[in-house]
Amino acid sequence: MKIFRDSLLVILALLVDSTFASKLSILGVRPDFTLIVLVYLGVFRGQIEGTLLGFSAGFIQDVNCASNFGISAFTRSVISFAVGYSHGRVVTENFSVQGGIIFAAAFFNNLLYSLLSSSGDIKGSFLMFFRYGLPSALYTTALWVALLWIVFNLRKGRY
Repeated sequence: MKIFRDSLLVILALLVDSTFASKLSILGVRPDFTLIVLVYLGVFRGQIEGTLLGFSAGFIQDVNCASNFGISAFTRSVISFAVGYSHGRVVTENFSVQGGIIFAAAFFNNLLYSLLSSSGDIKGSFLMFFRYGLPSALYTTALWVALLWIVFNLRKGRY
């Protein structure tokens, strides 16, 4: 039952990414809602489920971008596996730890994607990463922390 619920959560994140993320774009930089969900699932469900859902989400994203087919599936799988490794090993209740995990995941996901999609142009891949990847990692991290703060305050009954 958990895998079904988690799969629906990934599908919802993909839908939010494809519909609302462009509306939240700042200077062409968009938050990555799918990565937020994959990191959450990796941290709280572990490597196997995180990797399977990461591959699935990446594959669905790759279907929409045939020019770089397979790169999202690969990067999402690798990042979800790495984040899933922290399951049960890292104190995840701390906001700063969660912020660090999401930033590292977004940073390395975007770096890996930039390198693999550049067709061998290393300089171009780093320029693309520093123009879009790094700001996107920061934006995604800020959004993650804001969402955690809202959820935390809702649970405490402050709203």
